[in-house]
Amino acid sequence: MKEEMLRKIADASVKLDRAEVIRSIFSCQRYEISVTDEQLEKLMKESTPEVREVVLESKFCSSEFLEKYSTDSNEDIRAAIASNPNCSGKVLEKLSTDESEEVVYEVVRNINMPETVVTKYINGVLKDKELDEYDKQYSIERVLYRCSPETLKKLAKRHNYIIKIAVAKSKNCTSDVFEKLAVDENLKVRMAVAENVRSIEILKKLADEAETSEMKLSIVTNKNCPKDILRQFIECDDDEIVYEILGHPNCPEDIIKIFVYDSDSEKRRIIAERKNLSICLIRSMANDGNSDVRSDIARNPNCPLDLLDTLSLDGSSDVRHAVANNPNTRDATLYRMYTEDKDVWIRETAGANIFDVHTYECIPEHYYYVQIEGLARNTNLTEDDMLKIIDKTKYNQKRYRIPVYNVLLRNSRCTERVVEEIVSNVELTDYDFRNCLYEILAKPYIAKEIWRIMF
Repeated sequence: MKEEMLRKIADASVKLDRAEVIRSIFSCQRYEISVTDEQLEKLMKESTPEVREVVLESKFCSSEFLEKYSTDSNEDIRAAIASNPNCSGKVLEKLSTDESEEVVYEVVRNINMPETVVTKYINGVLKDKELDEYDKQYSIERVLYRCSPETLKKLAKRHNYIIKIAVAKSKNCTSDVFEKLAVDENLKVRMAVAENVRSIEILKKLADEAETSEMKLSIVTNKNCPKDILRQFIECDDDEIVYEILGHPNCPEDIIKIFVYDSDSEKRRIIAERKNLSICLIRSMANDGNSDVRSDIARNPNCPLDLLDTLSLDGSSDVRHAVANNPNTRDATLYRMYTEDKDVWIRETAGANIFDVHTYECIPEHYYYVQIEGLARNTNLTEDDMLKIIDKTKYNQKRYRIPVYNVLLRNSRCTERVVEEIVSNVELTDYDFRNCLYEILAKPYIAKEIWRIMF
């Protein structure tokens, strides 16, 4: 991009919220921006608390840099430091006793949180008389979800059932810990194991001993639940259990066939949503009298092309919208929906999903601006397609034109040339264009150069 245009963008950025400008530039993913400690120090000394917060949240701060500001009097600054993945265990341990709940919340979410902090936090939660059982459970589960297997193994030995439930729900819980918790005297602990354990052997043992509907529901909720257990529980007189079984990826087809014509539309909808539903059942359910069921069929990734063509003419706008959103719908069908459907919401969606886009032909002589916004979202657009959209809409009123520009800038296919064309067609200091400007600053080919100019 020409230096003159970069200067124009940089000058307009000065009038924006400085913190959001820095955030946009730092959010750039593809090209590494060169940020020195000297530049960071300058921002920390000269800027508002909001900018300092953005700086301390960024990946450019070293653990030493973060430690230097960890005693700041502003709790938002300390919280930003506690949330940074570069923050050391030493600093996190200090911040774990912070008087601010916001700071402590960020500490316990940090991946570098030391085991001592985990234990201290859990003990504090359990002793807090202002928290009810639900809040305590939620707080401890949140902390232990990413906890190390070693720490979980130690915590599983504690007598408190709230801790044991949180251990069983952690993604790092190991099979030996699951095995011990599966025979715990507390039903809620065993239910937590049933929902999360990966061992089929443990699941079968829990199923054989299951007496309550709550335990049976926990077992069939587990994505690893085998077919024989699903068959075992399908006769339960509990709709919640049946719903889970019908939606389970391991549910046998002979069970599914029984419920295809069930009077309960919720059961039929769950079946229609199944990703591995057979073509035969999909065709059968496409004629269901309930439009919600037909919508689910139209969304199904296995729905045949000819059936999508038929459903694109359905009397229900929800069904037609589902067709427009199905990635397998033919371009010819999408184009017809884009240009002819009576619902502008559907025209917008269809335009966003046409694969082989010929933009000029996709813009009718008379169109709704949301229809063009839908086309601008299409990730199959080429650079030329985007330029044609800009050219076709540049004489529109500002309130219609700028939203289209904003959508184009968010499109992953947006190029440097497209950005240049947009910049040349607007007044960058226009208040209504500020969101577009933030999008421009986050572009990898812009962020690096703007950082160089501004800092």
